[in-house]
Amino acid sequence: MVGIALRFIPTIFEEAERIWKAQLSRGLDLTGKPLKQRARLILSLMVPVMAGAFRRAIELADSMEARGYRLGAPRSAIHTLSWKARDTVFLLLFLVPLASVVVISIN
Repeated sequence: MVGIALRFIPTIFEEAERIWKAQLSRGLDLTGKPLKQRARLILSLMVPVMAGAFRRAIELADSMEARGYRLGAPRSAIHTLSWKARDTVFLLLFLVPLASVVVISIN
């Protein structure tokens, strides 16, 4: 989980920069403003950043749940497949009638 959180840090900074540039293009100007007003403007920048972070977190949680990740669930193991006698029987049960149909259709 720490790795997932660390992975989102650059994404959040990129989104904050994108929103900051959008605000500047709309005429946001912090120069000469009192500290309280600058803090309020920066807080208004953080609201869309946090909303985007929560949206991405919910999407990630949904996709992890769809892939079978569950909190506290035991880890699954990989099952190695091996050829067994019943596999040979079913293969023959399929191939013998198929070969018969091919031979009959050729004649």
